[in-house]
Amino acid sequence: MRYYLKFILLLAMTVGLIPQFATAQQATLPAPANLRIMHLSPNAPALSVYIDGERVIQEVSYATTTTYRPVAPGKHRLQVGLATDAIDQSITDTTIDLIRGRPYTLVVMKPFENLEARLLSDSIKTPPANQARVRIIHAAPTSGPVDVWTVGNNVPLLTDEYLGQVDELLLPAGQYTFRFTVAGTTGSLLESQQLRFERGWTYTIALTGNGAQAKEPLILHASVDRAAK
Repeated sequence: MRYYLKFILLLAMTVGLIPQFATAQQATLPAPANLRIMHLSPNAPALSVYIDGERVIQEVSYATTTTYRPVAPGKHRLQVGLATDAIDQSITDTTIDLIRGRPYTLVVMKPFENLEARLLSDSIKTPPANQARVRIIHAAPTSGPVDVWTVGNNVPLLTDEYLGQVDELLLPAGQYTFRFTVAGTTGSLLESQQLRFERGWTYTIALTGNGAQAKEPLILHASVDRAAK
């Protein structure tokens, strides 16, 4: 009887350890990175994205930002091609290195004939109290350097922004209308719709398009990167 009780006690202790052991195993699994695609090439058709030979995002249209997708951390082969083409006809072919738990945006920009896929690390820092973090991307191929203003202010937020430049600003939460001018002038290229930035949130806004006379006019593409917790 004594041995039977010892066996029952040992079995109970073993069973009690199983959930803890499973939890410990799960805790050692690396958290994925998170990747999304922002299509900012004005004359490029819908695109697909491949990681290590597998199509992970399909038919991303111009002026579209996808949701984040989990991707294993580490180095990967990344290819971008037309949604209608096979992987061996990819337009860009590069290696990316992702850190676990970090969010990234793959920005596809510049004209289709010179397409560039650039990996940006997205901020995970909470903005200071009552402020929003705003990342600004110049992705309008024919606009030349630009100054960035908010309507109602006499001083630009940014000056001499060149094609492909990426900057981050902290702005008081509230409503803003952005104006983009030829660098060093007040000649307006684009005045955006009114945008509202919530405190503690992080955003990306991107100037893209090929101008008023082109098939793809200048637009301001906006996305939410991170909401306040």
